[in-house]
Amino acid sequence: MGGAFHYADGGVAALAEKISAPVITTFRAKGLFPESHPWHLGILGNLGIPAARDWVAESDLLITLGVGFSKFTNVPLSQPMIQVDIDPP
Repeated sequence: MGGAFHYADGGVAALAEKISAPVITTFRAKGLFPESHPWHLGILGNLGIPAARDWVAESDLLITLGVGFSKFTNVPLSQPMIQVDIDPP
């Protein structure tokens, strides 16, 4: 559960802080990034918050960690993206 994100430990927070980038998780990664962190914006997907879809759609670049690209996650494949995964397709 959580794919590459699960193994990132504090690296995601450190990267977000270094590049001033918001973090949006999927429902399956809920709890892997502290929701109290100032850069955490919510959850993407059918069970997430509507604003997360807008933030992702308006982003310059998505850096995804272990994201499942299902119809329920709603990751916009038209956005520029870097995908990190422990088990690439």
